[in-house]
This record gives sequence, structure tokens and C-alpha cells, in this order.
Amino acid sequence: MSGSVKVYTAVGLMSGTSLDGVDAALIETDGENIVRPLAFLTRAYPEGLRENLRACFGKAELDESGKEAEREMTLFHADTVHEFLRQHPAAKPELIGFHGQTILHEPEKRRTIQIGDAALLARETGLDVVHDFRSDDVAAGGHGAPPRPALSRRTGSVRKSGAATRHSQHRRRGECDLYR
Repeated sequence: MSGSVKVYTAVGLMSGTSLDGVDAALIETDGENIVRPLAFLTRAYPEGLRENLRACFGKAELDESGKEAEREMTLFHADTVHEFLRQHPAAKPELIGFHGQTILHEPEKRRTIQIGDAALLARETGLDVVHDFRSDDVAAGGHGAPPRPALSRRTGSVRKSGAATRHSQHRRRGECDLYR
């Protein structure tokens, strides 16, 4: 089976610091070299969610209202996936790439924080969720952009962690975590 590459069908979710909403993309990818775009959807954040997320900006740790904003945002992303799949019933994604929402980005201090509950998103959608694309790169002195999720290497060694599965092997620069 030499030369055979596993190609995944995935939903990518991205929200920017403008807080305009969530962009979803259905793609086929091997996580490294192959990326075939198939479909797209943009959903605007409700104003209340936008305000709650904006209140989290600049915080290194979330208080209770920040944790509620994170939960609300994650559920909005889950609803976006459900809506996307209703619009594209033939799509059969195997996983979700979940960027979350950047609330603090200070690469000069080697830290970046994206909120979003990958385990909750996995439970709500029934799909594996790959996330945390930036933190290792920023900690290693990079800027965390563009994130390079090495999906094909990340579906190997796993250990159970509550309702989700998380990789136990050490990440290389630019890699990410997987929740099942």
C-alpha cells in the first residue's frame, strides 16, 4: 500500500476577531498537501453572542461569564455544522477542524489563547474534532498563522479523556489536538 494517502472529508470552522460570525468549509484533505474545497457557509453571530465574546478579548483566563460565552459560541458552531449538513445532505464529513475564537494573541510573549470547547463540539455533532492549531507554534516562537493541522499524523495513538479522545503523543510544531 506504498504511496497510499488517507484523504479525509472535513468541515473547517473559522471565526475571526471581527466577530462577524462563523465561516464553514467542507473540504477533502490529507491534512498536508491535498485540499479540495467542496462547499461553504457563513453564519452571522447574533449580537448578544458577539458582545459576550468581545468581553473576553484580552483575558488570559475566563471568568464565569467568559466560560458561558465559550459554551454559547461552541453551541453556535455546532448548530452551524448541523445547518451546513442540512444544506449538503450528501456530505459525509469524518471530522471537524475547529479554530475557536482568538481572545488573546501575543506571539512576542509566546502566547495565544483561542476559546472553544472541542469536546462539547464533538458530543454535539457526533464527529471527531481537531483543534488547537496555534499554541505550540506560538510557544516555539512562531506567529501561529497560517495554522498547519497535520491531520494524517494525528489520528494514530490516542487515550481516553472523559467524553473525548485526545492524542497522547507529543506534538510537533504546527500540529494540533484531536477530540473524539
